[in-house]
Amino acid sequence: MIRRYFTDTLHKYITIIIMAEIDNSYEIFKSKIVEFKKYGTEPISESDTRSKIIDILFKDVLGWTENDIERERFVQVGFYDYEISTSIFRFVVEAKKTFVEFKIPEKTRRTKIKTIYKANKEVIDQIRSYIFNRGLLY
Repeated sequence: MIRRYFTDTLHKYITIIIMAEIDNSYEIFKSKIVEFKKYGTEPISESDTRSKIIDILFKDVLGWTENDIERERFVQVGFYDYEISTSIFRFVVEAKKTFVEFKIPEKTRRTKIKTIYKANKEVIDQIRSYIFNRGLLY
């Protein structure tokens, strides 16, 4: 009985903390939107996209630390922009300059992965090669 009470109480406490962190992250994100929108009106380089948008999202909004983020790592096929590592998973992020579009069909509720792949073959193949070279799943 005491054990179940403790487990239930701990679960509720953790849920409250997680929800508070999500709410806080959302508020931070909303405060950054105005800043991010100004980059949507003029082209900026990939390097500026990383420093002015992606770094802010990772650190300020999502709460990752510098210890979680590795930048510009070389693998056999080239340099990837980010590897994010947590205690649960690791994944690669490839940044692009503004106005480089990742195409997703808009007029359908369902689409095949093959359709998305065909429309974005070059960037998907680039990221897949980085992931494969790093031995990662994502």
